[in-house]
Order: sequence, then C-alpha cells, then structure tokens
Amino acid sequence: MLNTIFFLSDKPIIFKRELQRNKDCRIYCAVLLDGSDVESMEKAYKFFSDNQENCFLLLIKVDSHLSNLTLEIIVSFFFILSYYRSDGKLLVTLVSFNDPFFESAKRRLTDFSFAQGIENLMINRIHSLNKESEQSVNSKSRPNFIYSDTEDLLKDYTTILKSEMIFGHLFYLNNPQIDPYRLYNSIQEIEASTKSEYPVKFEIADKMQSVLNENDYLRNANLYISNELYNYKEHNLMLRSSHEAKLLQEYYRHEYENLPLWYKRFGHIIKVITGKRTFGSLFNDSVKKYKD
Repeated sequence: MLNTIFFLSDKPIIFKRELQRNKDCRIYCAVLLDGSDVESMEKAYKFFSDNQENCFLLLIKVDSHLSNLTLEIIVSFFFILSYYRSDGKLLVTLVSFNDPFFESAKRRLTDFSFAQGIENLMINRIHSLNKESEQSVNSKSRPNFIYSDTEDLLKDYTTILKSEMIFGHLFYLNNPQIDPYRLYNSIQEIEASTKSEYPVKFEIADKMQSVLNENDYLRNANLYISNELYNYKEHNLMLRSSHEAKLLQEYYRHEYENLPLWYKRFGHIIKVITGKRTFGSLFNDSVKKYKD
C-alpha cells in the first residue's frame, strides 16, 4: 500500500491475524476519544498497553480546553511502543472545529510532551467528523477529514493515485460495517489497476515508500535499543550507588579477587571432576564451559 488508512472506532479494537501478516498493509486501528472523557482514555491506555502487537493512533475530540490530567494521559500513550509514527514522528490527530480550543490543545500538548522528553511530536487537525463538501482531493492537498462511506474513500484513493503525489497520504475511515481485510483487498485491486496504467510512475512511488518504511523501522528499532541501553545504564548506576551493592562488591573483591591464582585454577579442576564444567574449556575459551 502506498498510503495509510486509519480504521476508526470509539473503543479499542484488535485486527485479525491475516491482516497483520501482510507486511505491505498500512491499515491501522485508531481510537476516537472525547478529550473530556478521562475514564474512557484510561481504559484505552490499559488496552493498548496490554496489546502492543497492534499499531494504533489516537484521535481526540477537542470541544473545550483540555485539563492537565487529560494531557498527561494523552502523553502516556506516546510511550507505548506500538503507537503510530510517521517519518519518525509521533502523530496525534485532534478533531476540533473551534480554532481557540485547537490552538490551546496543540500548544499545551506540545509543552507537556517536551517536558517528558518527547520532541518528535506531529499534531494533525481534522475540523469535522464528516467529509466536508467543499473539500476536494487534488495533487496539492491530502484528505483531511473522516470518511463514513467506504466507496467514497476508494474513489478518492483512486484519484490520488493518478495525481502528482500518489503516496504518503493519510485516510481516516469511520465505518464499522466494513471488514478491514476486505478494505485492504479493495485497495490492492485499485493499486494493481493503477500500476498497469502508470507502470513507471507507480514503481518509483512504490520504491520510495518501501525506503521510507524501512527507514521508519530502523529508526524505531534504534530508538527502542537506545532506550533499553539507557534503562540498563540507569539501573546499574542505581545498583552501584546502593549500600547493599557496595557491600557485595567489596565482599567479592576481598574474598575472591585476592585469592592466589593457583587456588582459583584448582577450583576449576574440581568443577571438571565433579562434572559441573567441561574439560576442554580449561584450554580453549571457545569451548562451552558448563554442562547443561
């Protein structure tokens, strides 16, 4: 798939395994939450924390000024590894027709995220929950509304594939009657038809999208590994700074490191005799030391 589709629901969902197995599938679940409904947001956070194999996105309806508690809950979603990232940036979509409310939510959410060390936040805005009649799809603007009609989405998807910028668009679909797997098959048919009509153009776009996908994967993997290494480092520093850890380290240094070398080697021989260690490991470091 050259573009991304978010399948909306008012409560968290899990896609079927056959959809997840398609590596080129870019259909993800998105949960639509009311910014004033703290209880629903907390339940959604627990759900996605427990089901991190599903990539997901947050859509927040902003009909008033968001409270500090609401902002804190939203930011907590960004620390879930399966949260959707676009070009390395965490994407969150705010649904608001009121400019002051949107600007306030955008500014405060950015500040809250930055205070938690999140600098790669991207905030998208949707003005309405329904497709607005005056908006049209063309080569210079991406769809920025929520579809309720699947055929309408597929029609605009086809139009985009024939435009200058045929990939990298975001589509939002709020239609619980459609099966995401059927939607994926329909998109595949549309792209196959376009590929036969514009083979060179489609191939270039397909390769560019593959490179971007691989770049996103490597960036996320690097971020995950960096966070793991940082956590291990902090954990080790904490252990070393504790009184008990210092006592253990001092005991080891005093009781073992100060022993004569011949005594240590004799201990290794005893392990071989008792069957706890392999004989070959005494002479070759590449040989497995201990028996299973």
